[in-house]
Amino acid sequence: MIIFQEGAAQTAAAFNSIIREKRNAFKVRMAKMEEHQMVERNELGWAQERLADTVRNLRQIELKRVKNKTQVTKQIRENELIAQQTMMRQQKEREFLQTLQLCKARHASEINELEISGMEELEEIHISQRSEEFELISKNNALESDMTRSLEQQKWKFEADQLMQKQISARTALQRAQKKQANQQAKLEKSGRRIREKDLIAEYPLIRGEREGAGDDSASESASESQSEGTIQSAFSAEEEEGRLASINNLSGTLNEADINSKLNKEAPALSDEEKMMASAIEAGNESLKNRVLHHKKILQELKRMHKSAVDQKTKENRRKMSEILKDHEEEIEQLKMDQAEVMKEFLAVHMVEQDSSENLNSRNLTGALLPPHIMSKMELGGIPEAEDFDSVTIIVCEIDNFRKMTTSVDPVNVFMLLEAVNHEFDVVLESNSQVYKVDGVSGSYILASGLGLEVKTPQEVVDSVKHAFACALEIQKAIMQINASEFGGNRPISLRIGVHTGPVFAGVLGTKLIRYSLIGETFDIAFRMCETSEPGKLQVSKNSIQGLADDDTFEFEECGEVEVKGQGNLRTFWLLD
Repeated sequence: MIIFQEGAAQTAAAFNSIIREKRNAFKVRMAKMEEHQMVERNELGWAQERLADTVRNLRQIELKRVKNKTQVTKQIRENELIAQQTMMRQQKEREFLQTLQLCKARHASEINELEISGMEELEEIHISQRSEEFELISKNNALESDMTRSLEQQKWKFEADQLMQKQISARTALQRAQKKQANQQAKLEKSGRRIREKDLIAEYPLIRGEREGAGDDSASESASESQSEGTIQSAFSAEEEEGRLASINNLSGTLNEADINSKLNKEAPALSDEEKMMASAIEAGNESLKNRVLHHKKILQELKRMHKSAVDQKTKENRRKMSEILKDHEEEIEQLKMDQAEVMKEFLAVHMVEQDSSENLNSRNLTGALLPPHIMSKMELGGIPEAEDFDSVTIIVCEIDNFRKMTTSVDPVNVFMLLEAVNHEFDVVLESNSQVYKVDGVSGSYILASGLGLEVKTPQEVVDSVKHAFACALEIQKAIMQINASEFGGNRPISLRIGVHTGPVFAGVLGTKLIRYSLIGETFDIAFRMCETSEPGKLQVSKNSIQGLADDDTFEFEECGEVEVKGQGNLRTFWLLD
């Protein structure tokens, strides 16, 4: 019992420690969640401010174009009213965000408390199960020890009774044998005297004659008889007397042992029956003990099964409650999102009236050309999205071969027309390859990226992004080679040096008014190095990009050697064959 209490105390202490650690971890998680929520609210405020500034600037530009003062005054009032409505909607957005954050925090707290209560209930069930099992085992052990002790006592009692009966039987047999021996010895002595008397009479005729002559005188006969007996007794030697006594003793001893053995043989079946009774009683006791042990084992198994069923039922109940809570939370969050989306639609509907002009349309088209589609979709909902960390993006760096020499030997107008023709070919190719985004284009260099939009990709998505990048690079190479350099004053055919590398990048929107999408990381630097060491009209690909294809064999490659990259050492590179 003491061992069980110590084990229960240790288990309770360990469980309390686990609960404390879980509560502390939840507090840390809630603190991080609050910090993240604060950052979200601040970012929403900044995005709303930037959006308000942008709308205000557009209104001012439109007011400058209006020459009628009445219309200007009217437009100012409308702008002020719209600004007030915008501020109210932005306030509602902040309130929605705060409500959503509080809802998430409350949901997380409820789930944590539900998990802790479930753990406590399961621990109570386990404790009661261990207690009941210990009590049952203790009772079983006590019963086994009692039955064993009782069987041993019965065995000892049977053995004592059997020994006592054996002693009584032996004592009785010995007494009978002694009596019988004494009787036999008396008979032998009497028969011996008669034999000696006959021998003496036969040996001494005088005694026989005197006995015949003195038949009438009884006194004399008695005297003569006693005299003859005394003479006979004196005539026997001591040696003959000892021999006779020894024979008599041997005979009596033989008779005594025989009687005792016969008596014991007669009593042997009675002792065997007692042993059989004792053996049957011991066997019945063992069988009863075995049956009790089996019964207790069945009870213990049934108890374990009932406890397991109770634990499973409690676990299912906790899961059901958690699923209901999560479902309610999801519905609540979905409702909040729908309300927020409705407010945003109303807000966008109010401001879409001013976006029908050609200037705003050109601005939107320009912004869409400068930003990836997934960034534009996020910005349409309001605000500038956060920078993202992509695990796998394929970077394509293209550079016109000998472009610097061309700028010194060709008229700037022709150079500009050449760049316009090259950019046109890029735009045509990218229009048919929507998965590839043009990051930047400066002078004779162009940077493309494939795989933006998903921060974490599946293996198949990585393969698809690399395949789109290779296909787009081959199309660009073919399109640029079709340009006639002589039309722009050049004397050499135009060709591109292209380098491709796949890896992680960090990307985000820079600026507030003149925004641009920028990518940074070692992947960018390695792709530039691939382009610098490539040859005109060829595409140099790193090993990482080929590994991104996995088992896809759509493209063919040829090994071209190793390229030294700062901070990376020597990297194996390959030519992408057309």
